[in-house]
Order: sequence, then structure tokens, then C-alpha cells
Amino acid sequence: MSTFKIPQDAFTQELQAIGRMIDKGQLRKAATALNVARASRPGDARVLLVGMRLAQKSGNLAMAIKSARTALEMEPTWHVPMIELAQMLSQNHQADEAMQLARKAAQLEPDTFQVIMSAAQVAERCGADEAVVWAQRASELAPERNDVKFALGTK
Repeated sequence: MSTFKIPQDAFTQELQAIGRMIDKGQLRKAATALNVARASRPGDARVLLVGMRLAQKSGNLAMAIKSARTALEMEPTWHVPMIELAQMLSQNHQADEAMQLARKAAQLEPDTFQVIMSAAQVAERCGADEAVVWAQRASELAPERNDVKFALGTK
């Protein structure tokens, strides 16, 4: 399991509310709220990750990648910006860097289903051998997930 615990403080709840605005397509409202959050906590990498989601939803992959890179620079050992950046880089045909980040995230969180499954998706997009190994590991971590078993062709 992940050693990272999601805090439940007021600021975290504010970021979650902004995330819900993004999910609902309320992008201007989310951007305004995110600017306020960024001003109050300029050193919080989570703000940048929410900004990354906003940029993705807006169709601005370059800004999303920049936000994820900055979050990773702020928290270089945190698996979340690592795997998020790896996902975007793999979609942007930057396989070498994407795989370096996916490998590092998988090494940091070998028992976290979401990290290992995301690493498998990155590897699959990049045509890397780790795709099957990580998908098999994800299947072991979440044996109830039939979608993973189906993708592997196992029962």
C-alpha cells in the first residue's frame, strides 16, 4: 500500500472542490479559485497538480506538462507528479523520459495499484517490455479487477 496519506485539512478540501469544478467543466471558476489557492500556498505541489488537470481539460498539454514538471521539481520523491508527468509524456511521444519516470514511480510505490497500473499504461504506450510485467503486478495487487485480467488474457 502507499505510504502517502491524503490530508483532510481545509486546504485539501478546497483543492478537491476545485477539482470537482474542473470535472464539471467550470474552467473559469476553477482557474479563479486555483489562482487564489496558488497565492495562499505557492510552495504546495498539489496546487500545481490541480493546475495540470485544468490545463489538460482545457486542451493545453504543454501547460499541463509544465505544471507537472514544476510539481515534480518541488517534490522530487513524490510518486504522484512522477506518474502524472510520465502519463502525459507518453501521450506526447516522449517515451524515454516517460519510462524513466514510470520506472522510478513503480520503484517508489511497488504495492500501490494505481501507480503500477499507470506505469503499465505508460509502458504500453511507449512499447516497453515492462507493460506486461506491471500489468501482471497490478492484477496481483487488485485480483478483483477483471478489466486487468481481461487485458492480460487471464482469468
